[in-house]
Amino acid sequence: MSVLLSILAFFLPLLLPQASPARHDNPRLRNFENCLDLSNDCDDRRLNPAERASVDQARIDHNFSDCLDGFSTCDPARLRASERALAERAAHGRNLENCLSAIGECQESKLSAEERQVVEEARHIQNLKTCLDSMGDCDAAHLASWERQAATAARQNHNLENCLDALGECDRSKLSTTELEDIERAAETRNLNACFSGLDECDRSRLSASEQKEATAAITTASRP
Repeated sequence: MSVLLSILAFFLPLLLPQASPARHDNPRLRNFENCLDLSNDCDDRRLNPAERASVDQARIDHNFSDCLDGFSTCDPARLRASERALAERAAHGRNLENCLSAIGECQESKLSAEERQVVEEARHIQNLKTCLDSMGDCDAAHLASWERQAATAARQNHNLENCLDALGECDRSKLSTTELEDIERAAETRNLNACFSGLDECDRSRLSASEQKEATAAITTASRP
């Protein structure tokens, strides 16, 4: 019996609903928290000296964070010399990243000679990639001779792939006789597969008599339960 009572005494508090701790609703404390959070509901007049010092430091820290992140709410005048140096270094890094990625505003005048050279190389590589991918605005005038040849070959390959797959833009005028024959065979194969699968894009007029019979048999077999 004593063992049972001991077990109940251990588990009973866990089974009973626990009363939630009373929420401290002190208006002065709530105002202090609002000020620390930089809320518009902060009333500086209700802060004591210690609280005001904490709030002032919180505002200084928040401003420093805004300056590091390049936010418009940054007030450089409130930064210490060391903080201003860090903020300027962060801004320089963001500008360099923008120049390298060609995304966002790039202020080349704020780059060193070495950084400008790196940016030019990055732009050249990005332009070459654009030309090789046959996408976007390719500036062939800024490519070396071998790069233009590679870009031309890449465009031809992309065009051939589009024609073979019947996807995207296909310029048949740029294809050789052999490539045109390959495209016709690929189109016939796609049409035959569509007919055997009973797809709407099937063109039975392009099938031979034996292929039409085989396609009909395949559809009939597939439709059986």
